[in-house]
Amino acid sequence: MSQPRLRAPPRVIHVQLMSPVPPIRHDPGRRFWLELDGEVAYLAYRFVDERTVDYASTWTPHTLRGRGIATRLAHHALAWAREQDLTVIPTCWFVRKVLTQTGPQNEGSRGT
Repeated sequence: MSQPRLRAPPRVIHVQLMSPVPPIRHDPGRRFWLELDGEVAYLAYRFVDERTVDYASTWTPHTLRGRGIATRLAHHALAWAREQDLTVIPTCWFVRKVLTQTGPQNEGSRGT
């Protein structure tokens, strides 16, 4: 007589529902930012001269990390620089990382 097959208990999967990511806003000459769940993430920049922009820093609050928000801000800011035909100085380590991963030719950055 064969043994009855024991079934494994059903797996419980916890899913955290995340708020949809809102559009990125732009404070000209200052930063790209978005607000989500009452928190603000941003990429700060400054003009070095008329045709050069320095992406100085990014900030994502701890509660929003791991969602790709900083990457989205960096891609958005780099696309904006390309549209404006600006040279980018990636002082921010995170923007430099995004440029290294995607390549300046893909983002339109003329600076390194």
